[in-house]
Amino acid sequence: MSRKQCVVALKSLGVDGSFDEILCSISYNLDFIHQDYVHRDFHSGNILMISTRSVKTIPYPIDGCASGSEINEVLHVSKTMRSDENVSNKIYGVVPYVAAEVLQGGKFTKAADIYGFGVI
Repeated sequence: MSRKQCVVALKSLGVDGSFDEILCSISYNLDFIHQDYVHRDFHSGNILMISTRSVKTIPYPIDGCASGSEINEVLHVSKTMRSDENVSNKIYGVVPYVAAEVLQGGKFTKAADIYGFGVI
């Protein structure tokens, strides 16, 4: 999808913010997640438009407590983990958003999350 098509799609959904503002907000929230966590399932379906100027990426609730837990407990939309957590490399998610190194058996990393952002 081209940039122009994305802008048209956003406007058809009633989103008034510029495409750049929306991408900036998404990247800010991903950076916030990356302070302690790796998202591991970053794709457009895990981005919540709260208003025309506010975008939130939705983390998976860890042990039932994460910021915005009321929303998270209902949606359970992703598999966020602590950056230092050791987990299996089971591949899941929306394949076009999964980094090549993960598809080849590598670990989910912050860089792999950023690949998903690049697809968006």
